[in-house]
Amino acid sequence: MSKERAELETELKAQIGTADWPLLAMHARAGNLIRLSAKLDLLDVAVAVALNDTKTISGLLTRGLLNKPDPTLQDELASLKGRFYQFVIVAPFILVQDIDVSAPQETH
Repeated sequence: MSKERAELETELKAQIGTADWPLLAMHARAGNLIRLSAKLDLLDVAVAVALNDTKTISGLLTRGLLNKPDPTLQDELASLKGRFYQFVIVAPFILVQDIDVSAPQETH
């Protein structure tokens, strides 16, 4: 791993935050929000975007693992109360990923 990539990973990792949909909605309406599949690592995608790795990003888009929510999906996401997202800003984009809040069942 290059020194530049390692420094970028450290910087972006420190900037990952949590938000609910109302805080993200205006970015979605502006077309700057990119939603990641749960199969992806938010930090890895953020680094790829920051480094302008078009090959990686194009592949993820083609496979449907990244998308910009259309107005119908935005309305659906707005209706889901209590859902939170991890996000990181890689200007001009806001990369978001659903947070899995399901907890494993305790067994005794």
